[in-house]
Amino acid sequence: QKIPDAKDILEAMPLAAELGQLVLGTVTQTHALAAVRAGRLSQALDRFDRAEAILAGAGWPLGEVYLERVDAFVALRLVAEAEDAASRAIRALDVPGGAMLRAEALLHHARVLRWGGQLVDARQAAERAVELFGRQRRHAFRAQADVVAVEVAWSERAATVDADQGNGLPGVL
Repeated sequence: QKIPDAKDILEAMPLAAELGQLVLGTVTQTHALAAVRAGRLSQALDRFDRAEAILAGAGWPLGEVYLERVDAFVALRLVAEAEDAASRAIRALDVPGGAMLRAEALLHHARVLRWGGQLVDARQAAERAVELFGRQRRHAFRAQADVVAVEVAWSERAATVDADQGNGLPGVL
């Protein structure tokens, strides 16, 4: 998906405001994505906050805003914040019509949980993402979720070996 540059988005803001809160919130969210892609992460987080406030005021579901915020937190290496945003996305997308983005939120959540060392929860999120992507016939995303599940299993095995070696027991891979 091509994200317009910030200049084009800023030019669109007055028109977006005239068209209503939903359009303004969506354009503000796109502005946040452009800031993430440009590496201006603190600006991105401010814009996500604005988009969230505008969209919430318009009564729009916020799952996608939370999901996109995860990438900014990951880029800033803020594990707890990324995990919280992914959890909020999953909860917000647990509604009729939210299954496609919910599967993506579970995939993001699994990656963040693995990164933060929460391997059991990461495995569960990855397995759930694999299941949902499979049901949706989204094979490329399912493959990504499969890879995360394998990475989590590898991390679990490595943690077990490390624990065994720390107890004087032989480690086996």
